[in-house]
Amino acid sequence: MDHSSRVRSRESGWDTRAATAKLPEYCSLHDPNMSAFWERPSVRSFLQTKGYLSAGGEPIDVDKKTSTLHIIEQEFKSNERAEQMQHAEEKELRRQIQVVRRRDVEDAHSREAVQSTLEDRKQMKEVLGLHRGW
Repeated sequence: MDHSSRVRSRESGWDTRAATAKLPEYCSLHDPNMSAFWERPSVRSFLQTKGYLSAGGEPIDVDKKTSTLHIIEQEFKSNERAEQMQHAEEKELRRQIQVVRRRDVEDAHSREAVQSTLEDRKQMKEVLGLHRGW
């Protein structure tokens, strides 16, 4: 029996139906071998300024905070869109009010012009009537 057939016969007995397992998540902040590093004041202040440690020195779950931050960002975007829509509605309402006011002013000018023309004609008739009556 040659080498390749021996290897194949040994491999045929292997059971490779192992279920895929998720590796445990590693957090260096909880690693006891890293405790001396994390206890340094310079490292702790750096981590606190970056938001990885709370004011009490406890580690913060960054993934949880990231999802919370994402939700807050979505709320800001939603509020911004609502504010923009409200601003557009207000602008359109102001425009409509201006259109109505301009129309009212133009109507008033038209009525005044018609009234003035009627008065001019009336005065003309009176002048002509007086002139003819002489």
